[in-house]
Amino acid sequence: MYKKWLAYTHQFPRKSILLAVFIGSLFGILGEYVVNKDVRWEGLFPVIFLTAIQVYLVSRKK
Repeated sequence: MYKKWLAYTHQFPRKSILLAVFIGSLFGILGEYVVNKDVRWEGLFPVIFLTAIQVYLVSRKK
């Protein structure tokens, strides 16, 4: 499975970044809701900003 993920990241680097961020955010938001019954949206803007930087760097590399 890991080799398939590596092949996917080499073939579609931007999609793999967005997929990892989406899944990580989903787990983080779900965990925060289960533990505290609250969703903190303040952390969403740094995630969007850092994801945009990472996608830009990967786009420049190619």
